[in-house]
Amino acid sequence: MGHRCGQKLGNPGHKGGPQGHCPCAGKLRRLFAEFARAVRGDGPEPVPASEGIQTLEVLDAARRSAQEKVVIAL
Repeated sequence: MGHRCGQKLGNPGHKGGPQGHCPCAGKLRRLFAEFARAVRGDGPEPVPASEGIQTLEVLDAARRSAQEKVVIAL
């Protein structure tokens, strides 16, 4: 699984922080906690739905481009 520090979790070459922990782990925990609060209605969504939709559009275009071997305009 790739993540913000550019390394892969579980990659032997990924030293991360102290005791080999990824420096992104704390950020991911906070993101998941914020998401859980939003789902319960106790806080704002950590990532706007519009950003999620844009990400899905890019991923779908990449999949279609690979399958059809054409450039997909966004």
